[in-house]
Amino acid sequence: MDPLLTKRQAAEILQLSIPTIDRKIRTGELRAVRLGRAVRIEPDDLREYVNRRESQKKSVGETTGTHCTAEVITFDQHRSVS
Repeated sequence: MDPLLTKRQAAEILQLSIPTIDRKIRTGELRAVRLGRAVRIEPDDLREYVNRRESQKKSVGETTGTHCTAEVITFDQHRSVS
């Protein structure tokens, strides 16, 4: 069994900020476990997140005929696509 990752470690691996990791956990995009006050991420859950993102990128490319990356970031009621 691989050791659990901290949010900081997950952020470094994914090259994201810790607040972005927090948001992905809060929205359910990235699974995490709470151990007391600590939040940890299982390496398998991180791999699953990456694989899901890769398959989304492929399906966007297949649908549009191009390879582009679309990420929807939700802040309360506001949505933006970058």
